[in-house]
Amino acid sequence: MGTWRRMVIASLSVLLMVACGTKDSNSPSAPAPPPAKLEVPSWDPVTRNILLRKPVTPPVEVKQILITYGKYSPRFGHEVIRTQKDAALLVKKLVSQIESAKDRKSTFDSLMRKYSDDPDTGPEALSLIITPDGIPSQPKQMALHLLPSEVAVAQSDMGYHIIYRLRQGTPKPVLMSEDILKRPEQKGQFLYKQIIIGWRDLRINYNGFMTKAGAKRSRQKAYRLAKQIFDSIKNGESVDTYMKLSEKIPKAMLMVPHVHGTNGSHQHDNNKIDIPLVRRLVARLKPGEVGVITTPFGYHIIKRIR
Repeated sequence: MGTWRRMVIASLSVLLMVACGTKDSNSPSAPAPPPAKLEVPSWDPVTRNILLRKPVTPPVEVKQILITYGKYSPRFGHEVIRTQKDAALLVKKLVSQIESAKDRKSTFDSLMRKYSDDPDTGPEALSLIITPDGIPSQPKQMALHLLPSEVAVAQSDMGYHIIYRLRQGTPKPVLMSEDILKRPEQKGQFLYKQIIIGWRDLRINYNGFMTKAGAKRSRQKAYRLAKQIFDSIKNGESVDTYMKLSEKIPKAMLMVPHVHGTNGSHQHDNNKIDIPLVRRLVARLKPGEVGVITTPFGYHIIKRIR
């Protein structure tokens, strides 16, 4: 259970203790307070027009400022609880500051550290790599329609998301076997092994299951380590040598069930591989060949066994 959930439960427990505390049975009961008036904005802060565009080529790298309402802040706890109207007004104010700034990135980072209710990315102004994989959401779709340095607002059950796209093209540093991915797709079943090297900016994607080493590793160190492993396996080193360094993606976050062999191998029909980009690469590798891709879980060094 996350820290913010424990804070909510603890706060509710205190309220219940006060409400249900011992008192004289002869004492008159205090009248119940009137129901709180639901304050909603008279305008929609979501930049829906951006969603009408053609999506950009993924992956994209973005940052977000999460502004919650109607519940305790996951980051600041009971100190921050807003109505939807207050949240929309704050979003409008922050977007105005960002769009009028000479240095949007620095301004966004500063406001993100100060206001974002996201406990994972807010304190350090961490970025996110977004691909179309997984469960669709408006914030994800908004990110995949943004141009470089553009700001937009999306909404989810978490609140409002102010999203800023960092740069054009594929996020760097990246490892991607582009030449292999351009090959025709092969049909059938494939056996492969993979090593996933993550870094601390991606820990939100692991839902608390990232290794301690990965959670501490910088993106630059992850790049160097993945490149070293890739080159070593390509030159004949066994995949098993590095398997202990690999992240393990939580089963609940995979798109479909799959089977792991006792030796760290994976075997499934090509149409059932859980991460689309992994499926694309595996279906184009030759037996014994190694390739590498970058996904929201990190660098995947993949060797096809057969």
